Amino acid sequence: MLKTYINTFLRKFRKEKLFSLLNLGGLTVGLTTVLLIGLYIQDELSFDKFHERKDDIYLSYHLMGNNKVTSDRLAYGLAKQIAEEVPEVQKLASYQSRNRLITAGNKTFLDNEMAYVNDEFLTVFDFPLAFGVSEEDKGSLLISRSAAEKYFGEATLALGKKITVDEDDEYIISGVLEDVPANSTLQFDFLSVENELFEKRSQLMDNENGYFPAQNWFLMQSGFSKEAVQEKMQAIAMSMPYSHRYTNTQANQNIFLLPLTDYHLKAELDFTSSNTSDIRYIYLFGAIGFLVLFIAVINYTNLVTSQSIKRGKEVGLRKVVGASRFQVLSYYLLESFSLVFIGAILAFALTERLLPWVNDMLQKEIELNYFSTEFFVLVFGTAVLVGFLSGIYPALFLSKSKPLQALGLGNTSSKTRLRKGLTVVQFFIAQLLIIATVIIQQQLNFIQTKNLGYERELLLEIDLHDKIGDKAQVFKNELLSVSGVERVSMANSSISYSSFGVLNKDELGVDEEKEVLTDFFSGDEDFIETLGIELVSGQTPSKELRGILVNESALPAFSWEAEGDHVLSLVNGDIPLVGVIKDFHNESLKSEIRPSVVSFNPNASKFALVRLTGTEVKETLAQITEKWDAMATGRPMQYKFLDEAYNGQYIVEQRLGEMFLFFSGLAIFIAILGIVGLSTFTIEQRIKEISLRRILGANYREIFQLFARSYVGMILLGFMVAAPVVYYFTSDWLSQFVYRIQPGIFSFSSAVMGTLLISLSVIVLQIARTKRINPAEILRNE
Repeated sequence: MLKTYINTFLRKFRKEKLFSLLNLGGLTVGLTTVLLIGLYIQDELSFDKFHERKDDIYLSYHLMGNNKVTSDRLAYGLAKQIAEEVPEVQKLASYQSRNRLITAGNKTFLDNEMAYVNDEFLTVFDFPLAFGVSEEDKGSLLISRSAAEKYFGEATLALGKKITVDEDDEYIISGVLEDVPANSTLQFDFLSVENELFEKRSQLMDNENGYFPAQNWFLMQSGFSKEAVQEKMQAIAMSMPYSHRYTNTQANQNIFLLPLTDYHLKAELDFTSSNTSDIRYIYLFGAIGFLVLFIAVINYTNLVTSQSIKRGKEVGLRKVVGASRFQVLSYYLLESFSLVFIGAILAFALTERLLPWVNDMLQKEIELNYFSTEFFVLVFGTAVLVGFLSGIYPALFLSKSKPLQALGLGNTSSKTRLRKGLTVVQFFIAQLLIIATVIIQQQLNFIQTKNLGYERELLLEIDLHDKIGDKAQVFKNELLSVSGVERVSMANSSISYSSFGVLNKDELGVDEEKEVLTDFFSGDEDFIETLGIELVSGQTPSKELRGILVNESALPAFSWEAEGDHVLSLVNGDIPLVGVIKDFHNESLKSEIRPSVVSFNPNASKFALVRLTGTEVKETLAQITEKWDAMATGRPMQYKFLDEAYNGQYIVEQRLGEMFLFFSGLAIFIAILGIVGLSTFTIEQRIKEISLRRILGANYREIFQLFARSYVGMILLGFMVAAPVVYYFTSDWLSQFVYRIQPGIFSFSSAVMGTLLISLSVIVLQIARTKRINPAEILRNE
């Protein structure tokens, strides 16, 4: 019997190629989408799960200033004190990572992450040694296997070799680490265990009433009370020389613990030392995967039930010759499972082809592990579930029919209502995804085009690495001699790099209690003009005019008036306010613009900000490189364009926006397949009616209106349900941006217009096919 079923399925597949291919295409695309999204979600949820004590590792983070900014870098001295005094803390792992210039022999690379850690780091985290030893010695270093191969050809040859970091510090490689997994929050190429570094820097900063910040991870006792430990941490912070940093937020609790396994997706910190994502994207893509698969199932169910009149005769004949309901049910379920199984094989092949593109777009290393339990469940489990869901209703619907009804002599109005209901759901999902896609793309476009308060295009930032010193003015003059250079400023900070501190009421010269987290920038007299920041009032500080500038947000935060005589009292004396500048974004649009202070520094020499004219940029950049090389700094020029640096802040949103567009496009494609199938079958069923109307004088516009009317109603009904749903969920996504769009009429009307255009275009094409049909041929037997 099974052989008979299979042969019948194959004959049907060949005979009804259009409907079979539409069903197969929808299921294949749906399963491909689920596989890709499932692999992405699995990778995101796997971050930091490879550590044996992952559930007991917590990061300390804290609030800063009245504006309550969160940072994952806590004072090392405080963290060490907490580890000593809080019994629930078993170990402390401190971590700092920076990009360094590494030289080994005749090979030099800039793109290296150098991590400095304390001696307990490798006992808290699981980054295993491949060979060699780990030593607590400032002169020794651990290197990853990939970095060792890059520098020395073979990893084993790295042991005992000498490398130089930033041209000053020399290290001997004592061990080779296995490569850090791609799904690790902490990423590094080199690891230096230096307790002495943390101790000395911490003591120095503590004595200056500051603090030495680092990422501090605590290995906690299992089952500890997080709230109780946080209270103990707060109490210890009050005993530190810089305790004011943990009281100026005007909050009772300023120090918190974050589980390691939550860091990648749930941190939501303003200052982070690692690249993180957002749990919202897991929900977002999970919803897309479900909706795409749901559309595919609806398509299959809709097309099969729409053919129930034709299939009903087949069922009727089967029952007349003695087939039981179970046998009919088994056949149609087998048909569904067979189609889904073929679709699963094709989806698997498509996933393999698309995975490199997905990895390239998301900068990931997702792999298909064919022998894992997850893969088996994802592929075969999904295929079985889809096969059952797709086939169960048509199978039950057809198998329960009585022979006369199955032969077409019964009432079919319930089938029509079902098809219309499923089609409305399909339009609801399609429009939901269209609206969400439009809103996400609008926000990404808003990010690209927003006026940041400075001119980021054609602005080059050169990191001088303190190699210029007193030759800063010489280098500036050399840069100005390049024909493609418009302006140059020597600075100790740039838009992408600022120092920050907390200003109190004494420093601000006000009576009101204040602790304001403030960004500090400094540069020469050309700093403001080179950046293109607008001066609202006053003058720019210079050699002749000593003073500071503040941005507009600083005035209310400092309780200063724009026209008042204000003085900022700092360590190097009182500095008067001489001007106010427009607010500018030196961080992403997810952060509120903070108060900023810009000071004049004629000896600035950390960065060169170069405004280009825009003509022959490559040639200009080559000439600038020649000027740098002529300064004989001994290191290659390291630079970045600030528009690219700005866009880099949203690389996660941009990549995921592209993926969302891609998957939404697949869902809409499946919906189109369904419309094609339904409209084709509907026209086939009503071809006699169309022929009769044509003979009676109806034109194609009237016939089109006849079919289009029901589709327009279903589209509008789907939109009425989709609009409030998508508004709710996109509002949550937009809430992560302090500066964002407000979805307007176009965001929602585009879904209706797009769906109408696609659907009606399909109907027009299908009706156009009837022009080739001679009505007399259709009606001659009536």
